[in-house]
Amino acid sequence: MRTGPLLFFGSALVVLTAQLFLPPVVGVANNGDFSKAYGMFNLTMPVQDEARFATTTFTFDSHMYYWARYYSSELLLVPPALALSAVVSKDGAFDLRCMGLIHASLFLVALYLFAPIVEALSARLRVMLCAFVLIIYGDVMYVSYLNSFYMDVATYLFLLLAVVCYLRVLRWHRPKDFALFALFSVLLVTSKAQHATLGLWIALLVWLTRRSLLGERFQFRGMLAAVLLSVLSVGWAGWSTPPDYAAKGCFTVVFYRILPGARNVDQTLADLGLNASWKSFIGMHCYSDGARMEDPAFVRVVRQKLSYGVLARFFLTHPRDAYVALRKSLDEAGRQRPALGNFDASAGRPAFAESRAFAFWSDAKRALFWQRGSRFLNCYLALAAATLMLIWMQRENLPAGALAAGIALVGMASTELGIASLADAADIPRHHFIFYALADLLVLTSFFLVAGLCARCMGQWTRRLRHTVWP
Repeated sequence: MRTGPLLFFGSALVVLTAQLFLPPVVGVANNGDFSKAYGMFNLTMPVQDEARFATTTFTFDSHMYYWARYYSSELLLVPPALALSAVVSKDGAFDLRCMGLIHASLFLVALYLFAPIVEALSARLRVMLCAFVLIIYGDVMYVSYLNSFYMDVATYLFLLLAVVCYLRVLRWHRPKDFALFALFSVLLVTSKAQHATLGLWIALLVWLTRRSLLGERFQFRGMLAAVLLSVLSVGWAGWSTPPDYAAKGCFTVVFYRILPGARNVDQTLADLGLNASWKSFIGMHCYSDGARMEDPAFVRVVRQKLSYGVLARFFLTHPRDAYVALRKSLDEAGRQRPALGNFDASAGRPAFAESRAFAFWSDAKRALFWQRGSRFLNCYLALAAATLMLIWMQRENLPAGALAAGIALVGMASTELGIASLADAADIPRHHFIFYALADLLVLTSFFLVAGLCARCMGQWTRRLRHTVWP
């Protein structure tokens, strides 16, 4: 490995090690979702520490076996972490840093695959781009999640790996890179039901670029991959969660997000197919006392009345309510990081304490967007439009497939924004995690395109100046 990539890789290793493995260890506290990943492996943790502290030591208890009926590619990453813990643990407990090491290794693989792509760039642009990557994705808002059991972490890591492998396909048109891209896309789709629809955008991208990227010889494989990925995306979104999961999300959106801001509550209830008897739930989310979402009979009633199809039709026919719900969600999403503790109780920090190290990027975005949902939305729309415009302007200097990739990236980010903001209304910053990652990919893309455009304009200006002064 040359000096440049080695420095890039070494810097990333230092950033990860300082946060994930050296005291005080940084993570994201459990909001109750960890058991969806570790329950089937007989792991448990003190319930009183949930949300308050990012517990790093878990114990094994066969009586605590729990299968939550959530299917995720994150479950594939737990056994290697358990095996590693079995080797290094002295007391038989599970150290969460083992899970962090597995996650961090995948992140480093993404950087390793990315480094050769930028080798053809000028030294100055290469250094700036790599530094920007570390500033963004080395920020604690991303790195802290690696020390956790959230299924969104698998989505995040396999998203980065899929993006990098697609860039490699753009660069070299090699079937082995496309095979890796397809593999990581499948693991991305199967990471969590909420993110499965991202596969539809990837499938569209593959379909549109199958000939230009793979050539006639492998065109059929591209078509087959696109069709299979589409089927998997739709199937995984509906099949990989318990039957009552969607009902809880719909209940929360309706009674915690839509109705509190409705101009006419009775009319809004009627438009949602509900009567006045449901008014008592206004202001509640699915975990509120009195919400009755733990009552199977009541959940069945909610499932009959509400669905994501009902919500989609409501938002499409009530743009004012859709905008209010979106703005309120983005008010909270502007925080960038969930209000969950980042440190183990043994670190001596207060409950819900957040790490302030390596937080430049998230702090800057928080200062701009927290409780400013309209600004957040407008800036995102401007960023998405600017990215597509820059790609269009430079399409002749970019490889085939770049424009389709830009459209897919904007589509994926917009889909994540809609799902995170309008399909749930609790734990908003954490549910926007993948939207943040995709939006930051748009920032990186725009930075690269602007830098390239400036370099070309400067080069043309210099050549014209030389021709004028020294004919």
